Amino acid sequence: MPTLFEQPARKSYSINYDDVLFLMREYERFSEEYEIPFEVFIRAYEMLEMRRKNDLYQKNGDAFDEQMSGFGKLFVSFNSKISKLIEILEAIEKKLDYEPVFSTLEEVSEP
Repeated sequence: MPTLFEQPARKSYSINYDDVLFLMREYERFSEEYEIPFEVFIRAYEMLEMRRKNDLYQKNGDAFDEQMSGFGKLFVSFNSKISKLIEILEAIEKKLDYEPVFSTLEEVSEP
């Protein structure tokens, strides 16, 4: 699967008049050949279209899950690095005998 910033352009799947005409002629031919009402072929097509939509939703969901997993790993990594940085700064403050600039992280975010 392509990664973030390396996604290929999506293909357009629009349907035009010729596609519809071709499909109608094919269904009409099958209807006559197999002696099945035309409406049955239309219903079968609708069922296949519903399956296609479900497959697309599932595929999109899988991609979304992978992306969220990647973001989760980044957040865990950032949190770890920030925690380590705080430890280092606290050790430096202690070694240099400075008063801490901020006693809590909440003070950092206050205006």
